[in-house]
Amino acid sequence: MKPSREKVQAFLESHLGQHYSGYRWFLLPLLLSSEEELTTILALPASEASAFRNALLNEFKQPYEIFPRAAMEALSQQPTFPRVPVHLAGNLDDMLGGGFEPGHIYQVFGQSLSGKTEFCYIAIKAFLDYYAGQEMKILAIDSEHSFRPERLLQISEGNVDLNKISVATCYSSPHMIALLQNIEKMFDNGLACPLLVIDSILPASFQLYQEEPAKRQQLLVVIAEKLWTMARNHNVSIIFTNHAAGKLALPSSGNLLLEYCDYAIYLQKNEFDETLHEARMIKTTCMPEKSARFRISSKGPAV
Repeated sequence: MKPSREKVQAFLESHLGQHYSGYRWFLLPLLLSSEEELTTILALPASEASAFRNALLNEFKQPYEIFPRAAMEALSQQPTFPRVPVHLAGNLDDMLGGGFEPGHIYQVFGQSLSGKTEFCYIAIKAFLDYYAGQEMKILAIDSEHSFRPERLLQISEGNVDLNKISVATCYSSPHMIALLQNIEKMFDNGLACPLLVIDSILPASFQLYQEEPAKRQQLLVVIAEKLWTMARNHNVSIIFTNHAAGKLALPSSGNLLLEYCDYAIYLQKNEFDETLHEARMIKTTCMPEKSARFRISSKGPAV
């Protein structure tokens, strides 16, 4: 029977080659395994597990002391971040599971005048209130050419710092991609931005490749993947609006965009009260699909 140290070396060499010593860190997770786990992972007899583990600890003595078990386990734990509540008097926060979740993508869609842009204003105000007094920027891409700073002032009764909002006007799908690339560079350079709003991701003015669906889909995939990467890598909440597919509770290019978003919210106006809007969660990653109502008047959102 081979000595335990020789078995360790043989195991490392079989997985990493004779120059395994330069890659020893790759097998550090073995140090967190119990003797019972080692018998399964390495197909060891139970009688050899203890000696093997001691030899393994000796082989990795220095890095194991630098990275003790507790520290290594902490590295595998995902940090938790609070949701940003809307604090609207209705039940919008209940539908959102307590508010907007950092690092996730929200698609808000509906027919014309269903309240999509107003929903974005509500979200912007919620983030400005939540991060009041902190150095941060909220970014918005306006492809509908309808962003109104005065509406934000109206909703917040003047209690909002417009200097914390940067708005870029977008004119085409390639321009959208270029803007997202610039935003990603800003994130990489340390920009503190908890919210990115895009209104909308598929405006009627984007006529490029309308007769060539494959090219149009390809552009959408590039945009969607960039949004996904930014949300996950930089922990930013992303909200984009979209049009409904006719009168159905499905967004335009539904399958593709639904695949890339974490939450999809269908908005429609109440047929008896044009100030009352109904929101229905049609896709969610971890919550029940709920509905909410909120009223938008000339003074802003209310019950």
